[in-house]
Amino acid sequence: MNKYLMILVCMMLGGCEVTTSTQHSSIVRGDAQKIVARVARDMGVRNEVAVFAVKKESNYNCKARNPSSTATGMLQVVRASAAAIVGRPVSRAELQDCEFGTAVGMAHLALCQDLLPGRSPYTIWRDCHYWGPANVGGDIRDAHKFYMSYLQIERNR
Repeated sequence: MNKYLMILVCMMLGGCEVTTSTQHSSIVRGDAQKIVARVARDMGVRNEVAVFAVKKESNYNCKARNPSSTATGMLQVVRASAAAIVGRPVSRAELQDCEFGTAVGMAHLALCQDLLPGRSPYTIWRDCHYWGPANVGGDIRDAHKFYMSYLQIERNR
């Protein structure tokens, strides 16, 4: 199947990541899973929501890159959203850093979970993480508080 047709099909089905073998993370899957579990716990994201989103977006590939947008990292956060969450411009390379990229993506997911309390992992992912918080009446800038609380937890470790 031609690469562009595959990308179009993926977008229509709700997302999937296309990577080349040179883009895979040097972090092993088990380490990436531990990072996701820790960051999700620290931000109050339900484990099943975090695991669903990470599997859907990158299957634990810290270096994942969407070839048709700036979406990058395990949770495929676009750079403009990352900048709103962190409070400064964010490079693609930063989002591919497993710790940093996961923290930024998880702050986004924490906001989505907060906006859609009690909803299924799929609904949280599709209606908010994939389409953006504005799709459910939220503001991406509100994810900054989740990111800052995570940084405080990290400083106190």
